[in-house]
Amino acid sequence: MRFFQLADQVAGQDPDDLVRSFVFMSNMAAQETAGNRDVSISLERIQRDLVGSPEMSAQLHIATFDPPDAEWIEPAGFLKINLPLIDDTASASLDIVLDAGLQPLPGERLSTEAITLIDALLQRGESTAANAPWQRSIFHTAHMHPAGGLDDCDYCAVLIARGYQLAHEEIQQTLPVQPQPWTLRDQQLRTVVGSDFPAELIPGIIELENIAARDTPHGRLSVAPEPWSVERLAQQAQRIAEFGTKLFTVLSLDELGVSGMSSISMAPGTNPDVAEQGLTIVHPRARGRGLSRHLKGACMELLSLHHPAVKRVATSNAVDNQEMLAINRALGAQEISRTTLWEKRENLV
Repeated sequence: MRFFQLADQVAGQDPDDLVRSFVFMSNMAAQETAGNRDVSISLERIQRDLVGSPEMSAQLHIATFDPPDAEWIEPAGFLKINLPLIDDTASASLDIVLDAGLQPLPGERLSTEAITLIDALLQRGESTAANAPWQRSIFHTAHMHPAGGLDDCDYCAVLIARGYQLAHEEIQQTLPVQPQPWTLRDQQLRTVVGSDFPAELIPGIIELENIAARDTPHGRLSVAPEPWSVERLAQQAQRIAEFGTKLFTVLSLDELGVSGMSSISMAPGTNPDVAEQGLTIVHPRARGRGLSRHLKGACMELLSLHHPAVKRVATSNAVDNQEMLAINRALGAQEISRTTLWEKRENLV
């Protein structure tokens, strides 16, 4: 077995065939686990990651048994390394995907060959991220489980053997699009289509982003968020526009300014039936009055106005974020999968 890193991808060019293979195998594994197409990732999103941005650098590594001079490389497994450049700059995220021949069917155990390969891919990711120029000392990886709870997990046993600890768990759900007109008289509603926010709202949005970075549950994951600023928000808006993502945001305002917001997006290449829930956050001064639920309903109203064919909104929430999970249940959420997130720390010499 040998490893090699795929050449950097270039914006505007067709993705490499091995990138297509990675996306296909990743979606196959996710759909087998969840029994649902709504967990799929798009080729466009992975290509964007591999092109890179001021927010993140990403690499795709391939494990194969074929020789270097083979006309076509048959991957045995893939490793995507995500290297944050703004938040969490001491960490790296390692995504492992096996070729179809090594992916177990639901209810089956991992083969000895698959276990060996997963271990080797993790070792490759850890050493790559720990060495120059990255010098990362915290490694994160995730594993998807069926809805309803954690299954008997061979993959998790490999992680534990390599020194990873279970640090967090999230629940993936879909919500039926149920538009709800704004009815709160003590809160003014503002809607924004796209990422060009009115200048008078930007200070309030930045404050909410910083509150979310502080308040969003992360379990025992090591996180180190950087403060939001006018410049960072503008850079994010530019990336959203350049990628072609359709963004829908509603904001509530009280006598002190922006009191809450919720956003939904539609990225290129994704299932046209499904949009993706973004951040929903309410300022501490406005909490305890059901504002989050009203914001999510109003955001669905805005989405439906522009894209009435969208049927569902996909979302992911921490298992200990009981308030948001309760809101989602009230909105008709259906759980489709769970994801465990694991962490390993290394002392760099």
